[in-house]
Amino acid sequence: MTTKKQRRAPNHIFRVKLENGKVIEFPCKVRYGKKPIALLLEEAHVQRAIDLNGAGNSSCCSMANSVHDQAYKFPHKVLMMVDWFYKRAYVVSKVKRGIPVECYVYAHYDQVAHLNDSQGGQLKLLKILQAEGPRLINLLPIKRRGPQPKGRPEGRPTGSRSKPTGGRGARLRMTTALAGVAKPARLPRKVKAGDHAK
Repeated sequence: MTTKKQRRAPNHIFRVKLENGKVIEFPCKVRYGKKPIALLLEEAHVQRAIDLNGAGNSSCCSMANSVHDQAYKFPHKVLMMVDWFYKRAYVVSKVKRGIPVECYVYAHYDQVAHLNDSQGGQLKLLKILQAEGPRLINLLPIKRRGPQPKGRPEGRPTGSRSKPTGGRGARLRMTTALAGVAKPARLPRKVKAGDHAK
């Protein structure tokens, strides 16, 4: 008698670097956000990122600070840590014995992280917000992937390989900041009347 194989829930690993240089990893079960979240990026969030040396740091950047300050907008708890990648945001929602064990993932398509990680980008971002006011950042639900086709994945028709990158997620952000090669940012739109009520 055969039983249907259960699909394992995906994990996201949060990494914390201690003062002695040692890195501790916390694997968390990933859940998918179901509703869009409208966040406001303000001057205070950028200033805090500057104070925390948050360039290239996915948990101390301007947007990670914004998530913590606006935790009340989320339908789940916002605890301890946030990993803000270039296209994804992971928000810790459950902690056991002081260790994160569960998080929610959202998609976003703003360019704030790229500007945050560029050379002098945090000061540029701060000046933009001082001149133009807060910016609206939308976190969007991600559609879960269906069953993947079996067999060997197809490569490029030419047989060439994709160019190597500086990693993914938090590692890509740090590599980009250290190299000073972040893409030029196209910031999200200004806040309009009524956005604060969302």
